[in-house]
Amino acid sequence: MADALDGDFSRSRAVLIGTWDYTELESVPAAEHSLDRLRGLLTGPLCNWPRDEERLTEISNARSLGNLPHRLVEAFVDVTDVALFYFVGHGQYDLDDQLCLALGESSSDAAFRTTTSLTFAHVRHAFKVSRAATKIAILDCCFAGLAMQNKNILSGREALPPRPGSFLMMASGEFSTAWYQSGEEAEKPQTYFTKYLVDVIERGIPGQGEGLRLGTIFDTVAADLIRDRKPEPGCRTSDQANNYFFARNLAAGKRGRDLRAETAVAFREALRGATVALSLPLRCETCEGVGMLGEEECGTCHGTGEGHGQRTLRTRLRRGVADGEIVHVPEEGWTGPGGGPPGDLAVTVHVDNDPTLTRCGDDLLLALAISHAESTLGNTVNLRLLDDWVPVSIPAGSEYGTRVRIPGRGAPTTDDDGRGDLLVTLEATDPVTPADDAALTAPEPKPAPLLAPPTTGAVVTTYRWSLSRLAGKGLGMLFVMVLVLTPMLLLLVLKAAVPALHWLPGSLGGGITMGVIAGLYPFIRRSLAGRRPPLTLSDEGVTYVRFGFISWADITGVRPSAPGHPWVTVVLRRTAYLTTGQPNPLVLPAIMLSDLRGRPENVTEAMRTHCPSLVVASRA
Repeated sequence: MADALDGDFSRSRAVLIGTWDYTELESVPAAEHSLDRLRGLLTGPLCNWPRDEERLTEISNARSLGNLPHRLVEAFVDVTDVALFYFVGHGQYDLDDQLCLALGESSSDAAFRTTTSLTFAHVRHAFKVSRAATKIAILDCCFAGLAMQNKNILSGREALPPRPGSFLMMASGEFSTAWYQSGEEAEKPQTYFTKYLVDVIERGIPGQGEGLRLGTIFDTVAADLIRDRKPEPGCRTSDQANNYFFARNLAAGKRGRDLRAETAVAFREALRGATVALSLPLRCETCEGVGMLGEEECGTCHGTGEGHGQRTLRTRLRRGVADGEIVHVPEEGWTGPGGGPPGDLAVTVHVDNDPTLTRCGDDLLLALAISHAESTLGNTVNLRLLDDWVPVSIPAGSEYGTRVRIPGRGAPTTDDDGRGDLLVTLEATDPVTPADDAALTAPEPKPAPLLAPPTTGAVVTTYRWSLSRLAGKGLGMLFVMVLVLTPMLLLLVLKAAVPALHWLPGSLGGGITMGVIAGLYPFIRRSLAGRRPPLTLSDEGVTYVRFGFISWADITGVRPSAPGHPWVTVVLRRTAYLTTGQPNPLVLPAIMLSDLRGRPENVTEAMRTHCPSLVVASRA
C-alpha cells in the first residue's frame, strides 16, 4: 500500500478544500495559509505525495455547491490505495445537527445551510463508493465532531467495517469551535489545528521509527493543543488505519528502518497458532539503509536502501490471529546507521477461507444440516473442531435457523486468555417433510448410548473377505446362475421333445422363468445373506465397498437396525452424498457373525467392544 515510506501514490487521490472569503460569514485569512501549508507538507519530502492534478486536487474559495459532490465522487471512485480529504474553513450545523462545511456563498441561516454548503454526508458518500484501502478525512472547522454521528461516519453504516481502514481527524467537538490565529499574532496566520499538525510532522517525534503513524501523530498533536489550552481535537479510527505511515520521521535518529511483510495462513492454522517463514530484504551496506549519502542518492541501492539478496525469518503467530491483522515483531527490521538500534517488523496476515467455518470477532460460525426428525425429537451430534470433538446438543422442537451457542469453543481472544463461542446454525436437509422423514425411522428404534469420541486417528476395525468367503461367494453366484438357467433349458428341451408344445411363445417361457426366480428369491436371499462385503470403520468415517468413503461429519446417526440384529442403520445428512443409487438410510454390516462367534444379543455393546472409537449419536 502507498504511504510516505513507499512513495507510490499512483492509485491514491487527495482532495484539499479551503474557503476563507465569505459573503455572509466572517472571512478567515488563516484558512488560506493553512491550506497552503498542508499542501506543501503533502507534496514535500516528508509525505512524498505527487504534485500533479491527477493525484492531488485543490479547491480554493469555492463560491457555491454546484457540482462539488459529483467531483468528490469522481475523484475517489477509482482509488484503491489511499483516499485523503481535507477541509479548512467555517463549519456549521443545520436543523438536523448535520455538519455543513461552509463555502463562499453559504447562508448563515440554519434553514438554508444544507442547500448552500458541502455537507459531510456528501463526503461520506464519496468515501462509501470508493474502493480505497485507507480513507483519511481531516476536518479543520467548527463543530467537526458532528462527523462522528452514526449517520455521518465514513462507511455510511452504524459500525465501521473491518475493511477498509478509516481515520477521521476533527479539530473540534460536536458543539465546540475551532480556533485560528489573528493577524496580530502572526504575519501569516493559520488555524491552530493545521498549524500544530504540520509542526509535529515537520519536527518529527523522537523515539519513533522512520515512519510516523497517523495514531501517533494525532496523539502528539492533541497533547500539544491541550498543553497550550487550545480546543481539544478528536479522532475516530477503524481497522489498522491508525498504523498508516503518513509521513517520514525527521527525529528518528539512528534507529533502523521498520520493515513490512505479508504472509498467508490457513484458517484452522491461524486458530491454532502457526509458524511462518518470511523473506525480508537485506540492508544496503553502502548507505546503511538510508538511501542517501549526504545530499546525494546512493548509487548502490538508488535510494531504496535495500541491498542484494534476502534473509529468511521464522516467527510464531499468536493463536487466533485474524485476517488483516498486523503483527509487530520487535527489532527484526534493519539495523540503524552507525550500529543504531534495529527497527521493527510489521507482518500483515491474510487468513484463507475455510469451507465450513467462518469467523465473526472471536466467535466461530458453523452451519449444521439436520433432518425433520432431529429438529422434532432432538439429537446429539459430535463435530470435529480443530484438535478435539465437540458435542452439539440439538434441543427437541428446534426450528430451522435456530442458533446453538457453545461457550468457550470459538477463536482464541487477542490477549490469549480465553476463547470466543461456537455458534451452530441449524439448517434443513433432505428430506424436509414429516412424511419423507418418517422413512428414516428404523423399525422399533431404540436409543443408542453415546460412545466415546475417537482419540487415536488409526483404523479401528477392518473386515475383509477370507479365501473361504471368496470361494463361498463364487459358489453362491454359480448356484444363482443354475437356478436362473435351469427353467429356460427345461422349456427348450420340452419344446424339442414334445411337438404339441411348439405353440408355446417365447414370452410365456420368459414369464415362467421370472415366476420361478420370484418364487426362489427368498431362498436366494437367505443363501447370500451370510456373504458380507468388506467394511472398514475408522476414526474418520466409514468405507464400504458399495459406495466408498463417508466421513462421520456427514452422518446424522448410527443405530441398530433391529433388536439383536448384527447390522446397523446409518442415516446420512444429505442424499446427494450417495452417487451410486444407494438408499438413505444405509444398512451396513457392523459386526460379522464369524468375528463374534455367535449372534450378538446387543449390537451396541458389541460395537463398543469391537469398535471402541466408533462415535454413535443417540437418537430417540
